[in-house]
Amino acid sequence: MVDWSIAVGTLHSRRERRDKFDSLTCDASEARFYDEQVFTMSNVCQVTGKRPSTGFNVSHSHRRTKRWFKPNIQKQRFWVPNEKRWITLTVSTTGIKTINKNGIESVLADMRRRGVKV
Repeated sequence: MVDWSIAVGTLHSRRERRDKFDSLTCDASEARFYDEQVFTMSNVCQVTGKRPSTGFNVSHSHRRTKRWFKPNIQKQRFWVPNEKRWITLTVSTTGIKTINKNGIESVLADMRRRGVKV
């Protein structure tokens, strides 16, 4: 078994992690573990703050089992004309609609007021 904290923990860029991973010898189960642990995307919208919540699946007989309600999170690039650069945000579809309605500059100003690093 490969110790991923030593093998991958000190490498900063995705290319460095990939090259280090390719040089290691491991089986398919470890490869799946690596992909799930290193490249997972956050489930929190940077604009609206939507995050996963819990609830119940309710069957016809009213048996309840726990489940997750996950927001529809997308990684989206936006052009900011004032800064003349692209910005990549992790946003929900509701956040995309908010940006389309209010404009990217006003949404970014609101995010910066809240202390979100952009």
